[in-house]
Amino acid sequence: MKTLLIIFLFTITIFSQNNSHLKHPKVFSAIGDKIYNNVNAIENLKNLNLYQMDTFSIDNYVKQVYINKEKGFLIESGNKNISSKEYLNKLRELSKINIKYLKEIDYRLSKSIKENNSKLFSKLLKSNLVNVKTRKKDILSYYKIHKKDIEKNELLIKLLKAEKTRKKKNRYTKKHIQHDRIQRLRNKDRAKRRALEEKLELELLEKKKQIRENQKKELNN
Repeated sequence: MKTLLIIFLFTITIFSQNNSHLKHPKVFSAIGDKIYNNVNAIENLKNLNLYQMDTFSIDNYVKQVYINKEKGFLIESGNKNISSKEYLNKLRELSKINIKYLKEIDYRLSKSIKENNSKLFSKLLKSNLVNVKTRKKDILSYYKIHKKDIEKNELLIKLLKAEKTRKKKNRYTKKHIQHDRIQRLRNKDRAKRRALEEKLELELLEKKKQIRENQKKELNN
C-alpha cells in the first residue's frame, strides 16, 4: 500500500512539473497564484549553499505544492471527491511556508548589502524571490557602487532598463516644464509690453486731443 502511495505521489509530481506551463487553478487563486508562481524559484534555492541543509524540506514543500495544485484542477473539473475546504486549508498552510521563504530571501538580501557580499547579492537576485517593488531602490543603489563585482541577470537588466527609461522621462518632463515656464514668462512679458504700448497710445491720443481742443479755443478767441 505504501509503495502504491509513493508511486501515486511521484506520478502526480512528475505530471505537474511536466505541465507547469498550464494556468493555475482558478479556485482560491488569490492565495494559490502566489504559491504556484514561486514554487519553481523556491525549488531552485537548493542550488544555493545557504540552503544545502534544507534540501529535504524544500523537496517536501515542492511536492506538496504540486499535489495540491493538481487537486485544484480536479476541483475545477467538477470532481466531488476532492474537498474544497481541505484544499483551501492546505493552501493556507503552504502560503505560510511560501511567505517564510520570501522573508528569508529579503533578510539575506539586506545582509548581503550590509556586508558588501556581491556574490550572494547576485545569487539572491537570480532566485526571482526578491520583492522588487520594495527593494528596487536598494538593489539599484548597491549595483551602482559594486557593478564590477555583480553579474547582470534578467531581473537586474530589467530594473536598469526601467530606471533608464524613468530618468529619460524625467529629463523630458523637466525640460518640458522648463520650456513651459520660459514660455509663460515670455507671454507675460509680451502682455506687459502690449499693455504698456496701449497705455502710451492712449496717452498720446489724449495729448493730441487736448492739443486740438486748445488750438480751437485759441482760434475762437
